[in-house]
Amino acid sequence: MAYNTILPGAWELTKEIEHTIYALRVPTPFYQVAQTLANDAQRGGHRRYRSVPVRSLDPLIAASFPQIIQTARSAWLGDSKPWLFATEKLPDLSLLSLFVKAWLKEEFSCIKDVDSRVDKLKDDSWSWDENPITYPNPYDIDTRYSVLPDYLAKLFLENQPIPFRWHYDKKSNEFQEKELTFYRVVRLQQGAELMSWPPTNTSCGSKEAPVSFVIKFQLQTVPWRKEPIISHQLSLRRWLTKTVKYVPYKGMNVYIGDNRRWLNGKEQPFSFIPLKMKWNNESLQWHKVIQELSYFNDSRLPEPNELKLNPQYKSNDSQTGIQTAIAYHSQYDRKSLCKAGVGTIDLASLDEAIKERLPLRRVGEGVKVSTTFKSLWKLEKKKRDQSTERRGNGNRRKEEKKGPKSPEESDTPMVRPTIAQQAFRECKNTPDTILILYDTQSCRDKLIQEMGNLLFWSPQGEPTEYTTPGGGTGEEQIYQGDFGSLCIKTQHVGDTTNQLDLNSNNNRVAAINERVNNIRQFVPEVPQDKLWGALVEIPPKNKKKPNQDPKLALRIGLMKAGYANQHLYGLEDGKKKDNDTHLVQRAILDLFRQFGVLPKPKEEIDGIDPHIWLTCFYVIRRTKKTTSNNQSLTVVLMVRVHPITAKVEVTLSSGCKEKITWLSYPKALKHLLNERWDPDSVADEIAPEGDEETNSNEKQKEQNACNQFVTECLRDCLYTPIDKENQPRVLFMVSAQNARKLLPWLQNPNVPNDFPNFMQNIPKSKRNRLWLVRVRDNTNDEVPVNRVQTKEVKNFGGRTSGVFCWENICDNEEKEIFLSLREGLDTEQNLLRTSESRLENGSKEAGSRPILEIAILHNPEIEAERLACFVHSLRKRWPYFSSYVSLPFPFPFAKKAKEYAVSAQDEPEDEPEDEPNEPVQLTLFD
Repeated sequence: MAYNTILPGAWELTKEIEHTIYALRVPTPFYQVAQTLANDAQRGGHRRYRSVPVRSLDPLIAASFPQIIQTARSAWLGDSKPWLFATEKLPDLSLLSLFVKAWLKEEFSCIKDVDSRVDKLKDDSWSWDENPITYPNPYDIDTRYSVLPDYLAKLFLENQPIPFRWHYDKKSNEFQEKELTFYRVVRLQQGAELMSWPPTNTSCGSKEAPVSFVIKFQLQTVPWRKEPIISHQLSLRRWLTKTVKYVPYKGMNVYIGDNRRWLNGKEQPFSFIPLKMKWNNESLQWHKVIQELSYFNDSRLPEPNELKLNPQYKSNDSQTGIQTAIAYHSQYDRKSLCKAGVGTIDLASLDEAIKERLPLRRVGEGVKVSTTFKSLWKLEKKKRDQSTERRGNGNRRKEEKKGPKSPEESDTPMVRPTIAQQAFRECKNTPDTILILYDTQSCRDKLIQEMGNLLFWSPQGEPTEYTTPGGGTGEEQIYQGDFGSLCIKTQHVGDTTNQLDLNSNNNRVAAINERVNNIRQFVPEVPQDKLWGALVEIPPKNKKKPNQDPKLALRIGLMKAGYANQHLYGLEDGKKKDNDTHLVQRAILDLFRQFGVLPKPKEEIDGIDPHIWLTCFYVIRRTKKTTSNNQSLTVVLMVRVHPITAKVEVTLSSGCKEKITWLSYPKALKHLLNERWDPDSVADEIAPEGDEETNSNEKQKEQNACNQFVTECLRDCLYTPIDKENQPRVLFMVSAQNARKLLPWLQNPNVPNDFPNFMQNIPKSKRNRLWLVRVRDNTNDEVPVNRVQTKEVKNFGGRTSGVFCWENICDNEEKEIFLSLREGLDTEQNLLRTSESRLENGSKEAGSRPILEIAILHNPEIEAERLACFVHSLRKRWPYFSSYVSLPFPFPFAKKAKEYAVSAQDEPEDEPEDEPNEPVQLTLFD
């Protein structure tokens, strides 16, 4: 059933509120001592102490005093603003002073005289500001982003329990309900989080799995709207029930429920605090400060080893005493009975509860627009269906549907041999040689077989042997096909994939560099100015020793030797696994993608005008942890795709000092690897992060350079003809979350009504051929959830897809925001029904789909809704995936480029620290 209206989870207050909070400042002696300790630690070689590590204090202070709702870390750098805001005053600040001292001693234990320096600080120097703060507040800090969610969360908790529609009864045409009770989860981030407790068991086949619903209230800004909206999110937290066999080296998060305030032992409403157990001397331990607090108040935390054996420690419906649980994470347990995500009916139930319990009204509705574009996938599928109909009777068609699909019927275009062969033949950047570094004969044979199936080739002549300068030996053979010829070199991996040797005289960086040099000598030499491809069979990750993983060294070493490379985990000789073919195909396709191999767009199929450059902008950032001098580094790139030849080109800001230079996609990847990601340290003393004047000047300089880069790239595209067309159009797309720090005009309060000021030097005649589009996905829960508007009881949680205009959301009536909802993926065959709750069924995939927000900034000579539909159709133009991607084509090329933005300084690859469905830190002004 098609639905034409969706209801976004976006709200505004129906009445004015006054919410009192209190502010506390850091005494001058405390932040002076803290900064001195940080400087001394940094001089002593502890590079992470570039400034006061106040980030680590946030979760600890929240655990000790849950009434704190917001902190301002700059207060520890001499800022005149308050450090923390709380909903009540802590009567005895001397306890807080002792807590902060204990934290300083623990963080700076590397300094010998830290105890004597910290003990000199006076406990009576702390004091609350005399006057409480009412919303809005007089400080230059927008506390609304914490105050309003806190207010709504408390009001929501006063109306417990919360009914969730659970099971639809066809006879009575009614839903059964389950009532859930929620408690606060204390986090010092903008927004308020609630979690249902105790866990509810959901059916997973013949077994049951414990789960909790997680509700989050937060404020978000919207383009062309002055006041922020209030949004809600609903996610699922799955709990471990079995013994934890493996804990990652970064530690493990534990949710701890208690009805006592740890700082002074006083009773308070039952709430949950997420804390991390970390490795210390090869054993898991709580942070020393928290451990001492729990002993002090006789609220003893369970021992880490006890939690590993029993993840749900005292998990019950009592609201007294300590209860703990460990949320599921793939790092701890690769298999989970319950699937992630919630159903559409669950979102609808929460939507109804919010309307009934909170003084809110909905902001706008999403109305479906009629303009549509054809897509390669739909047309190809239609052709196949028509062909099937012509072949014979219905019974035969049913039998054929039950059987496995042929390669030509694959839902992934690049898996179809006819498309793969044509794309490989027509691409200008394809390699003439591919190296297979194998560990098992079965993997080698499977890779050759699958490449032959894709490209219709056959071997020519007999294989010949070769030897490399580094002692590697292998065979090479020419394969011939309609696309031309390809040389396949096969060579055993030798010791290139062995674990890195980290002895006392060899650190990780040195070991990686040594392996890189060995790899470059071990593989065949690549002719100058050429790039070959390499497929490498690597061993499974050693979770217990992630520092020794050789994958990073292989990535760097092979590319430096002239090989774009793709890795796949080993296939066991003689043991056929069901997903072997898929893994091998995926590795081959990922290698092809690195060479920019694409099928040509077709105007009549894709709806892509042959006179439009498809471009996108992307920022690749390196955090302080991944560079040798603890300074973040940034490279910005622009990707463009020729609408006729499908040639993918990239230009990078670092390579355009004088003029814009477009590189083929594989050469751009190699250029990224050669970036100076590991610059020399500039000085022993580094200016603190709070040096606002210095940082502001550097930031402005970087932003101006970035704006200039964008202008020059667009100007170059506007002046570059396409197939004899001297007046090409340019579609320029940019992701808000990725680029707004460098392009502040993308931030919601700054989004221009039309053409950005910094581009005004582009002649007006050229501007009329330029379309600007900003997209924003659900990263950090920034785009609202939605429910389908329906009056039918059975379809209380309906699903829909298409492009929707979000009406009555913008202050400027001439501006429009569009919401893109994708169709179901081909992999989503076992979805929760629209009448089925996650509380009823845990074995099916979630039924809700995230929204992509599309803001049309500049659209001369084309209707906004038509351009929005075009961008929506580009979400399905990525030929290496069976269905929609989150960001439209050609963004996937830009995002995948990060694979080569690496250096030997990188830490081992690791899973995200937060649970996949757990709400994370949002960005204040966007």
